[in-house]
Amino acid sequence: MKVVAVTPIDVRSPRHNLVPNGDFKTWWAGAATPEEFQPPDPRSSRLARMVGLSGSNFAARQVWNEGDAAATPDRHFSAEVVLEPDTAYALSVTAELRAGRGVSVGVRELGADGAPAAEDAARITLLPSEGVCKRYERTFTPARGGRALVLSRAESAADVVWYDWRLAEGK
Repeated sequence: MKVVAVTPIDVRSPRHNLVPNGDFKTWWAGAATPEEFQPPDPRSSRLARMVGLSGSNFAARQVWNEGDAAATPDRHFSAEVVLEPDTAYALSVTAELRAGRGVSVGVRELGADGAPAAEDAARITLLPSEGVCKRYERTFTPARGGRALVLSRAESAADVVWYDWRLAEGK
């Protein structure tokens, strides 16, 4: 075999996932969350590591014993990303909502001081799908850009399996 050329991967290409470890592939045994993620407030929900769809990655099962939608963003299962202003993004998740309703994944921008914006830049609400894995996608363009959190929340008690979270530039 002869290598003719090597082309570097553009880390900002539309196919590159900006959610670090968004496929939950790196999740050490005994760790509370996948690497690069912040744990949820244990008073509202808990996480469990499961085998993913491909068998090689992990999935995150999140079970809420009460809603956490009104909690501050630092109390949610989340990962930090960096957004460019006036740039189109596609947020997508693959999940199975086993029980409950009002479960969503959103992108919440953070100010320079780390304070969260009042509203999500984008939000995806899951539909009940016991036994069925579904893919959801939403496009959005943040006005401000900068640091943001991709985070999950629930309006009430719920049970969901997250197979992946993706955020990519482009529509």
